Amino acid sequence: MGERSGGPASRLRHHAVGRDRSPAVKTGEIPTVLAVMVDGLPETDRFAAEMILSGATEFRRDHQLTAAIGAAQGKTPEQIDDFFRFAATL
Repeated sequence: MGERSGGPASRLRHHAVGRDRSPAVKTGEIPTVLAVMVDGLPETDRFAAEMILSGATEFRRDHQLTAAIGAAQGKTPEQIDDFFRFAATL
């Protein structure tokens, strides 16, 4: 019987191919403080977080990872807003 699209083997293959591409999208190394936060994420979320953090050239306030990083650093939503307002002046 053939494998259905989206089955476990298909997802595993997609994940493995994605991992092979990570050096191609990286624009730099993830700072240690963020790498520690990524290591604390559920395994299913780590790869996406690594790709976003290592390949992004823009960070958005409304991205779910922004809230997670802020919370991991003990920041309030208001402090995160202040940070983004400050960054917009640079």
